[in-house]
Amino acid sequence: MHQRAGLALLALALPLLAPQLAHAAPAEKCLQHPLTAVPGLTSVGASGAAPAGRFVVGTGERSDGLRSVVRWHDGVPTQLGVTGDWALAIDASDDGQILITTNAANLRYRDGSAEQLPTPAGYADAGLSAIDNAHGLAVGYATDANGQNGHGVVWSATNQPRVLPVPAGFNHAIANDIDDDGTVVGIIQDWDWENAGVRAQEAVIWRPDGTVALLPKSGSYPEATAIRNGIAVGTDAGQAVRWDLATGAPATPIAPGKATALNDRGDVLIDTNAAITGQGLRPLEQKDPGGASGIAPAAITNTRQLYGTDGYTNQPVRWNCS
Repeated sequence: MHQRAGLALLALALPLLAPQLAHAAPAEKCLQHPLTAVPGLTSVGASGAAPAGRFVVGTGERSDGLRSVVRWHDGVPTQLGVTGDWALAIDASDDGQILITTNAANLRYRDGSAEQLPTPAGYADAGLSAIDNAHGLAVGYATDANGQNGHGVVWSATNQPRVLPVPAGFNHAIANDIDDDGTVVGIIQDWDWENAGVRAQEAVIWRPDGTVALLPKSGSYPEATAIRNGIAVGTDAGQAVRWDLATGAPATPIAPGKATALNDRGDVLIDTNAAITGQGLRPLEQKDPGGASGIAPAAITNTRQLYGTDGYTNQPVRWNCS
């Protein structure tokens, strides 16, 4: 659902386009449209959206310097009363639940109030990544006080944490997304903490029963970032890729870059482009003529609307790829 928190890793980009995109004509841009302004806030950005697109979430800065969480419901913005020195709206589901991380706590907002998602016993810190759209399961990770020795975590609909196993030979894991059947995708790593280096990394799934399976790879640092209906996407050897979990086949390249989100139709967000089924790779419009300010797309909905922030206008925006 949303762009995930994790460790930034460098990968070698290959100059090869996926077969389905290599001979496509230049695609039309997905045009950008500003979201409704939020009175009383500046530096507003959108950072997530529910699959159907009725709920979009983000944050903005108040006059006192605190960040305030915002929800757009059918385009109408509301401040939810959740603030912090640092705050980020992570993800949303179609029933209106919202995951939020602040400097003080990890939260689930529903039915007009915020509920705390506790850090699992034995861990010092935790972060959130996504919420599933069927059962309200939240997924993220927990670490020690140094941000090391992480494990994936699934919080139940009643906010009880369950720590996911890390296979032997690895000492760190991050869970990035969760499917509606409870399947979780992410990475496991073997870190050399003393020398700040990753010795090995695998893209993985945690099945609903908690068992772990490695995803096929061709490079050294693959990552599974998002999942929908048994299809996972991510990156491998500099390519945005797609894994079909039902077949277990090797990853299918989509285009150079990193896939960070997908919808129920199989459309994929890749960096600042959208790979739209039947249309190819479509760039997202940027308002900066030179492109230096950049854009930060965060979510793609089932209606082929993408949400994020334009760095030039410093506004929350929607890109229409329908």
